[in-house]
Order: sequence, then C-alpha cells, then structure tokens
Amino acid sequence: MKKIFSILLCLTILFPNVVFAADNQLLADKMSNIWLSPEKDIGVLENIRQVNQKKIDEYISLYLATPAYARKQVGISADDEVMKEQVKEYYSVDENNILKIYYIQNKNYVSQYANSNSFRYLISDDCYLMEKTKNKDLQYNSDGTEYNNMDNDFSIFGFKTITIEMLEFLKNKEKLAYMFENINAANIQEIKIIVLNQATTCLYVDCGTEEYIAALYIGDGYEYVNGSYNRDEWIQNIERYKLYSAKDFVRIISEEANVMNETKPTYETEAESLQADGLLKGNENGLDLLKPLTRIEATAILVRAMGYEDAQTSGTSYFADIQSDNWGAKYANIAKDKGIAAGVGDDKFAPNDAITASQFATLILRNMGESPDWQTAINTFVERGLITSEQAEKMDLFTRGDMAKIIFEVKQKNMF
Repeated sequence: MKKIFSILLCLTILFPNVVFAADNQLLADKMSNIWLSPEKDIGVLENIRQVNQKKIDEYISLYLATPAYARKQVGISADDEVMKEQVKEYYSVDENNILKIYYIQNKNYVSQYANSNSFRYLISDDCYLMEKTKNKDLQYNSDGTEYNNMDNDFSIFGFKTITIEMLEFLKNKEKLAYMFENINAANIQEIKIIVLNQATTCLYVDCGTEEYIAALYIGDGYEYVNGSYNRDEWIQNIERYKLYSAKDFVRIISEEANVMNETKPTYETEAESLQADGLLKGNENGLDLLKPLTRIEATAILVRAMGYEDAQTSGTSYFADIQSDNWGAKYANIAKDKGIAAGVGDDKFAPNDAITASQFATLILRNMGESPDWQTAINTFVERGLITSEQAEKMDLFTRGDMAKIIFEVKQKNMF
C-alpha cells in the first residue's frame, strides 16, 4: 500500500510539470512562425544572401575609391583588406534572426474590428522581413528580394519597428511563458508580429473566439508646443510585453490618441435581403459583413447574382494560379467566358488578393457592356445615384457588407 501511495504521490507532483513542459513546447512551436525558417525558407534566404552580396560588392568598390582619411571619419579601416572584412561582416546574414512583420491594411476601423473580434481581418496577408543586429537594420520583401523604402508608405513601413531588447524577449522562453500564463496554448490559432504604425510594433495572438495584443515596441510621438517639439512615447498607458485583449488594447490607444475609431457601415438589411434571395451565402461567422473580399469570392458572388452559375464552361482552369479542382475555378472560368473578369495577366487570376470597390464595380459594368476605368469605376455608381459619395469613401476597405450594398442597389435598379 505504501508503495502504491508513493507512486501516486510522485505522479501527482510530476504530472503538472509534464503538462507545463508540453504547453511550453506547443507555445514555442507556434512562436516559431514569427521567424523566417532556415529549413523551410531556403529560397527566401538565398535571395537575401544575393541582396547582401550585391551590397558588399557595391560598398567595397565605393570604399576602394574613397581616401583613407574619409574612411576613418565613418569608422572604416584605411587598410583595404580590413575594410573588406568589415563590409562582409556588416552584411552577413543572420538566418536565425529574421522576423516576419505584417502591417494593418486600414487603420481607420481598428476599434470597430477589435470590438467585433475581427481584428485578424485587418492584418495583411503579405509581410516584410527585418534582420536586426547591434550594427544594422536590414529590410527585405517577403520573398527576400531587395526592399525599397522609397516605394512605400512610411506610415505602414519603417526601419524603426524592432529593437534588440524586443528580439531578446521573443527568444526568451521563460518570459514568453510568463506572458502567456493565462492562455491555453492549444487554443492559439496564429501568432504574428504586426505594425500598427511606424511607432508601435506588437505581438498579435489569435485564439479564435478571443484576440490578444502585446506591445513590443512603442516609439516616439511628436507634439508641437510653444514653438518646439516635445518628444515622448505616443502611448503612455500601455505596458510593454503584456498581453491585453485586442478590445482593451485598442480602446486605450483610441482613447489616448483619438485615432483608429471610425465606423464602417455593414449594410445588414441589404445583406439579409440578398441572403433571402439566395444570392449571398454565409460562412462559419454568419454573414461576416466586416470581412474583406478576395477577388475569387467577389467573382463567385457576382456570377451567382448574374444568374450564370449553371453556365457551361471548361473543366480545366484557365488560370495558372487556380487549380482545376479548386472551388473557385468554375466561377473564374465563367467570368472570363462572359467577359466579366480576365485576370491580372500572365494567365493569373490572383484569387486571394483583396478586391477594391472600383474593381468590383468594374466587373458589374463590364457585364453591362461598358468598359470602365477599373481604378475609378466606383465613381460611376455615385454619379448614377446607386450609392452616395460618403458611402463610397467608406468602401476604402472593401468588405462583404460593401458588396451586399452594391449588389442590392444594382438589383433594385434592374442593372443585372
């Protein structure tokens, strides 16, 4: 009996530790997705090496043509061989220290989406890559090719988005375990590094029914007072490295800085009318009217709304980026047959790219035999009184609700 009791006591003591270790490993596995993987992302890393080698060659050529005294002024050795090693070291690739960073597609509606447990919809599908060491900040496109800051909006991108302290935290298993102590790792669907703007980098955690955000870096804000700029953290009441519910995190920011709190119409009445007519189908989240629309989703909905769903078409996909057995192949083919959508060129459809309001309006107008400008076609709907200019402005992030509004109005005016 004593022996059995001893065994049970040992199991009681050890079992929580086993569970804790398993949770930590599960968390570590999910956290690994925020980093570029040397094992999985071989092609991306090769592109990064090529970018860095190009910079090495350029700077070596530059410094070889630079006088010794000028080199010394910028901390570069006057000795050519030492200089070459300096340049090579600076642009060496730390393949285990490259972060994937995502951005927010539309900051205006952040409060609304956080309150609706839909913050995930605002996070870009594409990311950029950042490699940071004590000596450098290097940024790349998601495929590892060279990133050009001048071609992008500094309110979305920026070098000042990660710090050494932040990287050390993200590598520290004990600190991460403490931050996640109240979250069941098994419930975590996705973890991403996101940038709210150039001044705030966060850890986003999607648990399905709950979303969480932790500030990893809070940059400086500038306020012009009495003829000079005061520099301070633009958000004072957010504690770094602490998980908040997305609702609370955004509420604090929106209240303190009075930003990100516009409201986007959802057009429930119009959407429910279309659903009753069989033109709009829901998903696991109901009508999901805040969800941005992809090109293939929009095309499928329009094909159904226009009565073309049963039209005969090829069983082989016309587009290289849509497999023939994909649910969307039929709709993309029909849209091309009818002259509604021709793809994006090079035999591609870009099915998962977000569609804009003007692009959606273009599909409808093409079905009417018109040839609109795909960049401004939504203005035609405003001119014809289908929607107001204010409604068009709120379609800057085109959603299922926006789509329902347009189809409803088009249907009411018998434009199909």
